[in-house]
Amino acid sequence: NSWRMMPKQSNSAIHLFHRTLRIIIISSLTFSLLTTTTTYFSSLFRASSSSSRVVLSPVVVASAFVLSSSSFSTRAHPTSSYTTPFTKREYFTKLNMSDNTSSTPTTKKFPPSRYILDSENKKWRLCVGIAVLNSSNHLLVGERSSVPDSWQCPQGGVDAAHDGKEDETVEDAAGRELYEEMGLIVGKHVVPDDATNTNNNNDDYDDESTTAVRYETTGTNSWLTKNGFAGQELHWRIYRCIDGRADNDASLMTDLSGQNGEPIEFTQVKWEDVNHVVDNVWEAKKE
Repeated sequence: NSWRMMPKQSNSAIHLFHRTLRIIIISSLTFSLLTTTTTYFSSLFRASSSSSRVVLSPVVVASAFVLSSSSFSTRAHPTSSYTTPFTKREYFTKLNMSDNTSSTPTTKKFPPSRYILDSENKKWRLCVGIAVLNSSNHLLVGERSSVPDSWQCPQGGVDAAHDGKEDETVEDAAGRELYEEMGLIVGKHVVPDDATNTNNNNDDYDDESTTAVRYETTGTNSWLTKNGFAGQELHWRIYRCIDGRADNDASLMTDLSGQNGEPIEFTQVKWEDVNHVVDNVWEAKKE
């Protein structure tokens, strides 16, 4: 029985010897490769150090080689994982978009808007439209980011009192919208045209207003309809460009990145003939 066990024990010893030998050979080859690589990179960086004055330790070079080699090891190990610069959700959040996988939307909470009730008890959102003119009386318009090839003037709602702030006036809203949508600062890039705005400085809005332009959004399935508005009531304010650089090229004074945390409204701007703008205005606003 003892003799019969001898071959098995002998085989085990031989197997262990072969394993140990393989480990020694692989370790020697690895050490040799690292030594050769370190020597090569060390000589290379020493040769260039006279001009760049940067000296890298051989250990650092060897470590960088090992780390850079290990970064490709995921192909050989399907179960391994690695970290991307951002997760999918983080990526869409940075772009102010939705990946449709989150139950909590990241949209900004907008302040409440002032509104007017007409004689038929319809609710109209109070808004301001801003017409900026250059020395040639051309109108400043922007291409809407959400609707390519659709151009319009800056406009927006007049905020109601919220978070300790009082109701906005139309003039206050005009200055804010110019800044948020186009980065324009009143007094630096544009100034109010007092001659045309003189009769519009009252803040008494009612159904008999002659300076307002209303357009209905009922039936469009817009957020206005969903919030109980019949449409919007636009009060126009006129401004003059005082930035000489931008009198021919409006892009020289605008910043379309979205200010005060607002999303991007326009992708580009230009000066346009007023008649052309009026002729091509959205049908709902022509009335």
